[in-house]
Amino acid sequence: MAYNEASFFEAMGQSGFPMPSFPDPNEIRQKSKQLSMEIFDNCFLLHAILDRHEATIQKRWRKKTTDQPRKFLLAAWPNMSKGHRPDFEAFMKESPQQRAKDTSFKEAFIRGHNLPDAFAFADADAAHVGHVTQAIKPAFLNSYTMVFAERKTPQSYGKLIAWDDDPDAFGWMNSGISKQPGESLTVLEIQKRVWSFLVDCCLHILHEIPKANIVSERYNVQPEPPMVLGRDEVGFPSLLVVAAEAPYQVPAALDLARLEMLVASRRSSAKDHYWALKEDPSYFAQVMLEFKEHRQELIPDTNGKSHPTLDEPYQSLFWNRILGEAQNKISSLEALPQEYLRSLQSFLSSLEQLSKGPTEMLKRGVPASPPLRSQFVRESQRAGTTKMQVHSRPVKDSKKTIGRLLWLFSTLWNSDQLYLFGLHNLVDELERLTQSEPEVKHSLSSWTADRIFDLSLIAECIHNVNHYYPWVESIRVGAAEGGKSVKAEYIAFSNDLTPLLKTNFEATDLADLGTPGGRRFFYPADKRRTKENTQALRSAEDNLNAFWSAVDSHLISKCKGSYDMVRDLLSKDRVLQRTPEWVEPRKEAHKSANAIQTIDQPLSQLYIDLESRTERTISDSTSVPPTAKVKPKTRKAPITSEASFQPSLAAPPSPPLVSPISVDRRALKAFSTLFHDPSASSQPGEIAWTDFLHAMLSAGLSPQKLYGSVWQFSPQQGRGRSIQFHEPHPAGKIPFLVARRHGRRLNRAYGWGGGCFVLHEKVEGVEKQDNDA
Repeated sequence: MAYNEASFFEAMGQSGFPMPSFPDPNEIRQKSKQLSMEIFDNCFLLHAILDRHEATIQKRWRKKTTDQPRKFLLAAWPNMSKGHRPDFEAFMKESPQQRAKDTSFKEAFIRGHNLPDAFAFADADAAHVGHVTQAIKPAFLNSYTMVFAERKTPQSYGKLIAWDDDPDAFGWMNSGISKQPGESLTVLEIQKRVWSFLVDCCLHILHEIPKANIVSERYNVQPEPPMVLGRDEVGFPSLLVVAAEAPYQVPAALDLARLEMLVASRRSSAKDHYWALKEDPSYFAQVMLEFKEHRQELIPDTNGKSHPTLDEPYQSLFWNRILGEAQNKISSLEALPQEYLRSLQSFLSSLEQLSKGPTEMLKRGVPASPPLRSQFVRESQRAGTTKMQVHSRPVKDSKKTIGRLLWLFSTLWNSDQLYLFGLHNLVDELERLTQSEPEVKHSLSSWTADRIFDLSLIAECIHNVNHYYPWVESIRVGAAEGGKSVKAEYIAFSNDLTPLLKTNFEATDLADLGTPGGRRFFYPADKRRTKENTQALRSAEDNLNAFWSAVDSHLISKCKGSYDMVRDLLSKDRVLQRTPEWVEPRKEAHKSANAIQTIDQPLSQLYIDLESRTERTISDSTSVPPTAKVKPKTRKAPITSEASFQPSLAAPPSPPLVSPISVDRRALKAFSTLFHDPSASSQPGEIAWTDFLHAMLSAGLSPQKLYGSVWQFSPQQGRGRSIQFHEPHPAGKIPFLVARRHGRRLNRAYGWGGGCFVLHEKVEGVEKQDNDA
């Protein structure tokens, strides 16, 4: 058999396939036993050290300055790999700074409280790049497998089992519960080095204690000290920190509730985005201009010339393309139950298909983005085709960090290299580079950052399913018939949306109706309401109505079924807000407290930030705002169609009454801007991002840093919906117009308004008076 195996690999080696070694079973058993004994010796020693000295180790580590941790770790591992991702660096042939500076002591010692079997599958997965590039050449032994799951002793851990000796052995390996012997030896070698390194770290930091005495009776076992994990330097939860800590933690079980929360929050954000495009002319203009700035037509060609569609006669075609694009957006040794397995297979297949959307958008948009446009060149446009060819320019030596950024993007866009490095690894490295290199952070436009987040969210879900050990292989591969049916289901679902996504807008008049420019979408919502400002708001809304009516009519004529499906999904319980006609206010002074309290009413009865706050409206907080007489000459009628969709103005279900939320002055100031009364004499300002985080915490929403600039805010009680907001990029303050949209979204999500928030001193004063009475 060995001869046949060698002959097979020898034949493949003629095509460049590397030749593995072919040890016999006794050699594998002997090496596995030796490695397992060394791993458990260091594992038990590490446990004993931490039981007695962990508090001292943590205290001393926290006192180390910026350069000391790197020097300390290099002393424990002198030949530590260069670069944060040595596998990436080897592929790129670069030599960046030491990886040691990115290694955190506290995360590494999480392994000290667990046994090796908890990390075996994660350690095998960490060598993925080495295996697929053949940089790691594991030995080959046929008809045997090696088991790690649920093996808690050095005698049973990494035990070699022949397929003929156990009827389940082949099934375990085929489903991923056990591993091929050569790959298993690689896992054991990795774990031997890691646990040895952790012990050496302890000995270095406790340098005054001889190794022979470090776990002696003179040191009593101490309670385990607390350790805060998954939080950034400020103390907020962060997915980036979680990703950095992951190699040192026990792989978590598949948390479907958490994934559901992330996806539901992103879906809600997509709905809010859709409605903001429909009702806020300034937001619509901003988004359209962002799409314009990320079109490849804006990249000069090899002769330095602009694209033909940018010339005056063809600009309407250029804008039709932009406006059209913007519309389209159990026990470890037992198999999983078939119904559950099939659901996970379907989920994973759908995620992999969905990842292609933001990846393709990044491929088209990043080269044209203003910060990176100079790094690319476009081939001269060939007659008779709309396809464009774009290439990157050579990166200067002074721009190595930009070169690494571009390499990450190009790897992401290449399907072969994407498989090689893995989607989650790439987006994690992209996030780490963005946070650690200011030059990279400023090279990503807000449009690019949004697409990266969408891709990162999908990658996070895929990563969680792909680390559902030890059943991940069953999920990835599955039965051939099951895999085909899962794919067929996704294709059938996609076919329902295909007509909508492929609708062509180039021959329409959208460019005449939706091109931002002049005062078409001038929307002074940040100004105090006057007759002139109100007319400007209404004029911009009329123009936006006309654009969306044309879009509705065109889509219904081309793909009514697909459009109805998406429209119904996005329009449920939503009311389009519009500015009423100007009504001269009475001379009596407004009472600001009452003005804010009206925001607690249903959205159909309110026009948050857009409504003219007249005395009549303020005094009647439970009635629909009075309708002023229509003046046809000053209010253009929107383009309509019998088939076109008109948003319902009927009242949606009223949100539950919100009890007063007691906050401090800092939070109250932020909320007064989020829910600003446009009739007030004060002019709204910006909100510092730190003040926004503080306000959300004060109101009961806990923040977590996701990928890119996105933060998720979840109820502290763990019940109810979450909401996502973008951290201002690159500045640290939220402009008022953005804060206004944040306030509108908070109202839709939680029923909040300005009247919900009271200064906690006032609440305490009321309670004190009640007690006195």
